[in-house]
Amino acid sequence: MKLALAGLLVVFASCLPDSRSGDFTCSVPEDCEAGRTCEGGFCVKESCPGDCDSCDTVAKTCSITCNGNACRNGVTCPAGYSCTIACPGNNACGNVNCLQATSCDITCTAGNACGTITCGPGACDVTCTDLTSCDAVQCGSSCRCDVTCPGGACTTTCPGNDTCTIDGTSATACESSSCASC
Repeated sequence: MKLALAGLLVVFASCLPDSRSGDFTCSVPEDCEAGRTCEGGFCVKESCPGDCDSCDTVAKTCSITCNGNACRNGVTCPAGYSCTIACPGNNACGNVNCLQATSCDITCTAGNACGTITCGPGACDVTCTDLTSCDAVQCGSSCRCDVTCPGGACTTTCPGNDTCTIDGTSATACESSSCASC
């Protein structure tokens, strides 16, 4: 009986899955498939960086939604990512930093939703729907920057200075149709 029980235990134990798969072992990051990184000798799924609520680590896209005043101290698009940032409430986002992003699409829909928005060299689309939604938009070195503010309520600094505005003067928002270089 003891021999039969021991044999049954050996058979049962051999059916248990091995918790470590050779398919996920690595020595260097290049050993791992897209969306995984080498940590401690195993390929593990990459997690979303920084402020991202959701992301695609392979495509380098990031979605950030600042409900309530969750981001009131500011929000930053991670370096090398393309971000969609939504600031739907009063004082939702504070300053928005896209300096190291490949692109940013930012929407500020309530009063004082966004402080200063700073774009990097990538494309930057900013929509401010309320007269007080955005404080200032700095497009600086953006290769394509489009800013929508009701009644010119935003202070904007456009790439190429006045050549990239709706009417060619510093009194209007940035508009890239005549100066996009992405």
